[in-house]
Amino acid sequence: MESKITKETIDFCDKHVKNGNELKITWDGGNDSGYIELILNEIELLDADQDVAAIISFAYTVLGYGSFDGDFSTSGEAIYDPDKKSFIGIDNYSHSESDIHPFNIQIRFPQSLWFDSIRLNYEIDDDNTTVQVDIDCLITNGPRLDCYEKFEKMAAEIFVKDLQKEIEALNSFETTWDELIIERSQLQEVGNELVYIMTELTYSLNKNEQKPITICLIN
Repeated sequence: MESKITKETIDFCDKHVKNGNELKITWDGGNDSGYIELILNEIELLDADQDVAAIISFAYTVLGYGSFDGDFSTSGEAIYDPDKKSFIGIDNYSHSESDIHPFNIQIRFPQSLWFDSIRLNYEIDDDNTTVQVDIDCLITNGPRLDCYEKFEKMAAEIFVKDLQKEIEALNSFETTWDELIIERSQLQEVGNELVYIMTELTYSLNKNEQKPITICLIN
């Protein structure tokens, strides 16, 4: 619930910056947690004081992030201007969204290698700390020979190389992952090979923006 900003609360702010001190509101949060603080010369003022509590409650309302629930992150600070009776600053806001990147990546297997379908599982993040690609030939009936592992490994290594190259061309990238079951009938015959062509990549990217914030204490 928003606290009412009284003349006494504005006087409280004016008094604290009278001798050149810095009074500011800072915030940091997102992904279901966060906080807002009132800081005087880099020292947090406790909200046991009713004026501090009123300013913090008012800032929650103006910023509009509630309890910081949601898939986003925000941080910033706003410094008190006694002439304008306002805290003025910048909010740094970021959130994830998805996009589709057209490309051409091929998975190739010899026609002579029997399988009913292929399972493709991949995951990669923005700094390449997580790069996982598994390609498996699935056989409903029949033996699985040792040579399958060789061709699966070869296909996965090529896929990783091609995928990383495509990701490097993106202006912004956070992560991508998917699991596909590719039926044999979906592969094209090219010479002595069966080829599956991926034509697009769905991925998430981080959107960042800075926006000016004014928390005005007067109506």
